[in-house]
Amino acid sequence: MATPLKRRRLQRVSSTGSFTLSDPSDEDIITPKKVRQAPPSPRATPVKSVTLSSPGARKQPRASLPLPPTLSHLLQLHSALESLLALKLGSSPLAPSPHPTRPDTLTIINICTCAELERAAGRRCAPVEVARLCWIYEAGIPPVPPETRPETPVNGEQDDNPFLTPTKPRRSEIEWLRGGSGVTVSPMRVLDKEVGKRKTMYAFGVEVEVSDGGGRTGMDVASRWLSGRQSRVRLIEKRIRDWWKRNTVSPLPPFPSSLLPPLIQPANLPTPSSTRTRSLVSTPSKTRAIAFNTPSTGRTRSSLLSDDNLMGPPETPTKVRTWTSLPVTPAKSDGRITPTSGSVKDRKSALLERLAAKAGTPRGSVLLRDEHADYERVVTPDELKRRSALSRLGDVAEGIYMLFSSIGGDLATPATRRRRAVPMDEAVQILVKSSRVAISEAEAQSSIKMLAELCPFFVRVLVIDRAEWLEAPSTSALAAPPSPGAVAVAEVSKRSPGGSPKRVGRNEDGGLRRVRERIRRELETPVL
Repeated sequence: MATPLKRRRLQRVSSTGSFTLSDPSDEDIITPKKVRQAPPSPRATPVKSVTLSSPGARKQPRASLPLPPTLSHLLQLHSALESLLALKLGSSPLAPSPHPTRPDTLTIINICTCAELERAAGRRCAPVEVARLCWIYEAGIPPVPPETRPETPVNGEQDDNPFLTPTKPRRSEIEWLRGGSGVTVSPMRVLDKEVGKRKTMYAFGVEVEVSDGGGRTGMDVASRWLSGRQSRVRLIEKRIRDWWKRNTVSPLPPFPSSLLPPLIQPANLPTPSSTRTRSLVSTPSKTRAIAFNTPSTGRTRSSLLSDDNLMGPPETPTKVRTWTSLPVTPAKSDGRITPTSGSVKDRKSALLERLAAKAGTPRGSVLLRDEHADYERVVTPDELKRRSALSRLGDVAEGIYMLFSSIGGDLATPATRRRRAVPMDEAVQILVKSSRVAISEAEAQSSIKMLAELCPFFVRVLVIDRAEWLEAPSTSALAAPPSPGAVAVAEVSKRSPGGSPKRVGRNEDGGLRRVRERIRRELETPVL
């Protein structure tokens, strides 16, 4: 038998090609090199792979699984609502409702609408989502019935007035209120900027419990509500997952929702025209109680309702007011469409007609309707400027009157205005300082010249040595300076009983009354 050393030698010799000697038993020898080079051997007993779908697989808890899209949508809406309410409470001063739904709670209603929540969250927030969120918030809490809502008390002072009709206690501003877990749902009337009309939408608010010794202001309610934000989010998520655990079927059934009252839009509210069933010509069924006795009107009413009077106008000399009027043919027609009803179409057409008429006028002009005429006239900016200057002439006249009536001169001069001349610059400075409204020197000078043109009997503008002077004509009829005797005679004539009061007081105000009448006539006269 050959030893291993001899076998190796024989193999080395066989590699040279001289001869070959191999032993089949050498293949059974296990060496470390053969162990390293050997491929991995399979297990003797194969193990069956375990999958989640197999019956023996271990199920993961649903608390760690992501929510379905429908439930995740509701949870994200609530998270966005928490952020939006926190922003509203921190940026605007809000006060609790004076009529809480429960005696142990404080409520701030109508903080944000569902449209604002939809814009903030970037997700759909229709009435269906609002009803589902309300079901999550309530969580078995019975809603407040409408019959238990607080009422606003009636003013006790009205009971002492026998002429006022007794009014019923009116309901509070809250039509209905739902919700729970710190969030309320109620209707809110807002203005839709796209349409330009008001409409009713669902709105969200906050609600906190009253604690002993806690504040009741809006900031106290906001701080107390914001402190429980994290616990509220976890509670809402727990309620959603609890419902998911109870409904293991696939697909999921529809999520439950609260039955909210329908929203009453302003267009569906009763209007006075729809609720009024009695016409103007109908006889009232019930007369009002009057504190004093009046003569009976039965005979007059029967005569007015007779067939003879209905066929033509009344023939009595007295004026009888009747509701029936004869058809009148219009004397003048300018082609404009006048709306005869209060419909939206008629009002819109009338508005477009006015806008078209205004577009044809010069830029900066204003349309004014004359009180005594049935037409509109165009007022240019120059006329508006002139009318504003005319409205200031009354104060300018009073200032000039006080300027010329200042203390000075001879004591024997009567109390009427003295004949004096004042430089224009001095008068302008005094008017600027004494004016009720702030005016410039140019405006004061133009007002003085306008007053001199309209009322030359009150003040005149003179040019002396290339300088403008302001002169007030004397209202005294005496040409020469008065003497003491003449003053005494004048005083006796004032005390005479034969004088007329109107004539005596005609010039006591220095002509201010005539100035005001002249200004009023100028303002009332239209400029053609």
